[in-house]
Amino acid sequence: MQTQVLLSDLKQITEQAAKICQQTFVPLSERELNWKPQPEKWSVLECLAHLNYYGRFYIPVFKARIQKGIERQSRPESEVISNWLGKKAIAAVRLDPQKKQPLQKMKTLKVSNFASQNLEKQRVLSEFLKQQEDFLRIIERAGEVNLNRIKIPTSISSLVRLRLGDGLQFIIYHNERHIVQAQNVLSLQKEVEAQSL
Repeated sequence: MQTQVLLSDLKQITEQAAKICQQTFVPLSERELNWKPQPEKWSVLECLAHLNYYGRFYIPVFKARIQKGIERQSRPESEVISNWLGKKAIAAVRLDPQKKQPLQKMKTLKVSNFASQNLEKQRVLSEFLKQQEDFLRIIERAGEVNLNRIKIPTSISSLVRLRLGDGLQFIIYHNERHIVQAQNVLSLQKEVEAQSL
């Protein structure tokens, strides 16, 4: 894929995530944001807390690696090329473009599962919105470096490393996946409330 096309796509997804949070989630009450369709399913706040967890890890990593690439004059290439590990990571989080449903099921690590925790609306939403601003700056600066040569450690292990282009796709598509999940939770909530009238 062409580098500028990819970065434009990732920027658009990130802007959309921030817009949904601002326009849809912020006006809701803490009770509405903590509502769950079933005890084992996630609420809106649990979806966003999960994303915040990964943002806390990847944002500093992306910033540091891009800065290092700029200092080393890592010239951008016109195309982003994924290796087998990158393709696997991206496929694990992608949504079906037509149905907006996950293409694969994923097992959540216990450390990034915030189910049944007492989550505060203000703290979770503020952090999420701040992270989207950070991701937009990262995506913009990523256009100045070689997305195929710079490697980033993953949250699984510093030994498991992704190409920067693959890492950006992984985190942004992962955000998109759980924003859609959160929107689906709200749709179910409205259906349940309508049936109880």
